[in-house]
Amino acid sequence: MQCDQLEMDKTQLANKLSQQQAAADASLSKDLDNQLNGARLKLQEKDEKIKLLEKEYLQQRDFQSEIDIIKKTNCDLQASLSDKDTQISILNKDLERFKAERASLNRNLHDLQTEIKSKLERDQGSGAVRDELTHVKKQLTQSEAENKSMKEELSYKEDRLRQTKTSHVSLLVRGADPAAQRQSGGHERNSQMKIKMDEAEQEIKNISMDRDKMRTDLDLSKKRLLDAEKYASRLQAELDEKMEKMKTLEMEVYRVQTQEIERLQKLAEDIQTRLTQTQKRLDEREHRIKRLEQENNDLLDEIHTLRKKNYELEAQCDTVRSQQFAHGGGFSSGSGVGGSDHHSYSQIQRLQDDLAELRSRFKTVSEERDRLQRELRNQEQEASRHSASLMGSSQEAARLQQELTRKDSQLDKAPAGAAAAAAVAHELRRKNSGEVEVKLQEKEKHLVQSDQRVRLETDMLSLRNQLQAEISKRDKALHDLSAEINKRDRTIEELTREDDRSLGGGCARQRCPPEGRHRELNQCQRERSSGSATTCATARAPAVRTADRDGGGAPRRQPGTGGRRRRLAGEKQKELEEEMSRNRRLLHEREHRIHLPGDRVLPESGGGNRALRKDSRPRQRQAAADTRKEDANTLNEDARPSVGDTRLKRDIQQREDTIMRLQRECNERHSGGGGAATAASVGRRRPPDYERLREGALALQPDYCRVE
Repeated sequence: MQCDQLEMDKTQLANKLSQQQAAADASLSKDLDNQLNGARLKLQEKDEKIKLLEKEYLQQRDFQSEIDIIKKTNCDLQASLSDKDTQISILNKDLERFKAERASLNRNLHDLQTEIKSKLERDQGSGAVRDELTHVKKQLTQSEAENKSMKEELSYKEDRLRQTKTSHVSLLVRGADPAAQRQSGGHERNSQMKIKMDEAEQEIKNISMDRDKMRTDLDLSKKRLLDAEKYASRLQAELDEKMEKMKTLEMEVYRVQTQEIERLQKLAEDIQTRLTQTQKRLDEREHRIKRLEQENNDLLDEIHTLRKKNYELEAQCDTVRSQQFAHGGGFSSGSGVGGSDHHSYSQIQRLQDDLAELRSRFKTVSEERDRLQRELRNQEQEASRHSASLMGSSQEAARLQQELTRKDSQLDKAPAGAAAAAAVAHELRRKNSGEVEVKLQEKEKHLVQSDQRVRLETDMLSLRNQLQAEISKRDKALHDLSAEINKRDRTIEELTREDDRSLGGGCARQRCPPEGRHRELNQCQRERSSGSATTCATARAPAVRTADRDGGGAPRRQPGTGGRRRRLAGEKQKELEEEMSRNRRLLHEREHRIHLPGDRVLPESGGGNRALRKDSRPRQRQAAADTRKEDANTLNEDARPSVGDTRLKRDIQQREDTIMRLQRECNERHSGGGGAATAASVGRRRPPDYERLREGALALQPDYCRVE
């Protein structure tokens, strides 16, 4: 019985304990729910307070920025006031200086006025003297009528009086003009100084008004600054209180931090996928860059080959040019030059095709380079953005880890009544912290990988810069090559034009030999004949004058005839020297145009020269007869030439010998390998240009200038 009773008591006690445990659990759950709801309400209130505090903090920051602006404006106003004070002091000094200048100008004006008065007094005295002089003149005229014997003396005195009068008048005029100028200058200076002083006084008044206004503004700004400082101190006290409240509310943001951790984990996974994609793109671009390097090397080899071909073409152009100069500008005689021209043209066409192909390839390479540069730039921006986000996530994770440790320490310090809940929470937090540590390690690995990728991208950037430098060098080389090719094309075009011109000139000479070949020679002979005619005219002028002076009688020898003839001979010698030098220049210019090679002599050149000489001989004989008739008087004066004439003839003969020697040297130099026999045959069949000119000049010379 007792055992049954004990068992019943035991069951009753167990039921009571279970009921008490259930009631305690229910009450504990209700208390926990109530505490949780209260904590949530408090968190909401604290969030609202935090928002209010943030708004107040922003207002305070704006107000602080306004205070700083007011302080800066105050400093600027003080600086401007100091500048204005210095300007006022400078203006005061200028005003004192202007006053001193005004006083000096007043003194100068007083001196000028006194001087003007003295000059006026002198003018009055000179007027009295003038009246006296007129009275004296009247008395002199009366005394002249009465006393004729005193006439000379009175006239002398009148002359002296006139001189003194003119001197007095000039002195008065000289004295009056500077006085008037000084008076007008003094008045102008006074007016200018008055205007300057009025302007300075007005400027000083304006500056003083500005200074007063600035001082009032400064006082107002000081008052506002004091009010702002008081308000800022009050706000600072309130801010300190609210910051203390915020420190108490920082413990309630755990949930938000966990959500942020999850978001960062997702972001890290997205970043990982993007990094893998960028790695693939980088590998592809490395492959493309290697391919571009190979193409650039091929382009360099092609550029070197093109340069070699260009040098070879330049050498061929030089040989063609030398052959042209050696043959005297003609390409029609041989066929080797045409073949070389055809070969050079084919090479030029091939080089132009290669250059067009290189330009197209360079264009494609530049487009590919620009595209790669854009892609690399985008990758750099993405990598920098990813690295910044990774750094921010790592910092956020470290901060969350610190918050977790701090909360764990606070929970460990909690009362023993909530030990079980604290243990469960601690276990959960430990698991979360382990997961967070694992994720942090993964993020660190990702950061290391991202650093490596950044290094690779920097290497790629350096490689890209090197490629850009190499491409710029190749661009420059291509530009130089194109310039050289254009230069060579221009030289070849010039050579072809010269060839065509020389061929056209040769054909024209064959079609119309006399007119086309001897046009310049006829012009030169006309110039020589006109020069000799002027020489004869100058020689005839003295003879005509002497004949007119003698009145048509028999010619007489004048005493100064020898000196005049010497002067005429000197003038003729100078004119002949000038004519020879001009003909020498003309012939030197025509050597390269009308001179043919030694192995080519036109058969009709001798006939043309003979026809030219036949046409010119009657005119020459007529001119010589006219000159002999007109100069008969002067030539008959001397039976034999004087010393000056013989010297003139000797000089003319020497100059003609030098002309012949120069012509022989020119013919030998241009004939070259033609040999002496060819030159002799050319000389027999066609006389040189200098010889033809010499014959025309000798035919046009008068008899007394010819050498027997």
